[in-house]
Amino acid sequence: MQMCPKNRMLTMEKELVFSSIRVDGTHDARMQDLLRHDLNWSTVRQSALSHKVLPLLYTRLKTFGGEFVPPEELSQLRELYLDIAGQNLVMANHLLQVMSLLSEHGIESLPLKGPSLAVQLYGNLSLRQFSDLDILIHEKDFYLTCELLKKDGYRPELPTKPNKEKRLIKSGNDLHFIRQGISLELHWGIVDRFQVSPIEPEQFWQRLEQVQLLETDIWVLSPETLLLFLCHHGTKHQWCQLKWIADIAHLVQIYPDLDYLTLCNKVSTIGFKRNFYLGLILAERLGGARLPFDVSEKLSTDPNVEKLFIQVLNKFLIEEPVLGSISGAVFFFQSRERSRDWFTYVQNQIVMPRQRDWMVVDLPDFLYPLYYLIRPFRLLYLTASRFLHSLFDQTKQLFTQLFFNLEA
Repeated sequence: MQMCPKNRMLTMEKELVFSSIRVDGTHDARMQDLLRHDLNWSTVRQSALSHKVLPLLYTRLKTFGGEFVPPEELSQLRELYLDIAGQNLVMANHLLQVMSLLSEHGIESLPLKGPSLAVQLYGNLSLRQFSDLDILIHEKDFYLTCELLKKDGYRPELPTKPNKEKRLIKSGNDLHFIRQGISLELHWGIVDRFQVSPIEPEQFWQRLEQVQLLETDIWVLSPETLLLFLCHHGTKHQWCQLKWIADIAHLVQIYPDLDYLTLCNKVSTIGFKRNFYLGLILAERLGGARLPFDVSEKLSTDPNVEKLFIQVLNKFLIEEPVLGSISGAVFFFQSRERSRDWFTYVQNQIVMPRQRDWMVVDLPDFLYPLYYLIRPFRLLYLTASRFLHSLFDQTKQLFTQLFFNLEA
């Protein structure tokens, strides 16, 4: 495992989890060496669950047998693995039901991530841990899709009114629904309208591939489009989960003939190079993906990408990485090479109205422009409230410690 700055290293427990996502098998000997130590298995399980790679960890450890893994620990991992497999099966059925419902009404849809990615990249529904469903539709089908989902028992996570739904299309790219504990995200894009996207809307629907999900043929994204999507999604969330790195590593492994030259030219043109290169570097160094030599050489041409890699690696050293709006904004600026994308991001975050803004103040449509003034003040109020709340908690804790010290 690569060493981080200041000679800090991953704990043995985390290194075991990290090694389990590799697709090249080069760390199997190191994993066996780690298993000879007195590991904190509770920490191992918790780390694997939080990074959503427990199925990969369990299947890798199972191959080693009882000689290296204590039987009681392997049994606990097996129970968790079976729970995840059962939940995945339930969610896959929900996905197929929704897609069938939309198809019956002439609505074209594509699954993103979730069950479809499990079978496309891992060849096994139980090997990828996920917690929600994501479906992409054409923007023109938004209203009918919402109506069908509501009739089928799905309810928006945030209340919506029919006359407000057109505002979602103007400013957002997804809407969350809940039904019987199943979370479904309906997408008509992958980034907010005023941000630069690495994938044009029509590109999603080109060169589709078919995979089998529960003996049903479904269409999924082409490998090149999927790679761009996964790199965007991982960077959006600051790569805080190993699962997203494992996804790209498995994609590179099962699609050895990817058109990297075209992809590299495309991302350089649209200012998405650092996002793309970072995803590949993480997959290569942490996931064991084997990239073509010329591609691997190209990844080292931007020193900013190397800095981003170190940042991501350092986050993994912290038990609970702090991922907030400020750190997310900073990471976005560092991962985009064009200044105009920075300006667009700031403008979008501070000024562009969101659904929660409409819920605070319900204005008629002809007063909609006022939301561009309301949102900055609402953000300022929320930021000040959080700061004061944090300051109060720290002060309270300080006085509590002083009191107990005096009593002692």
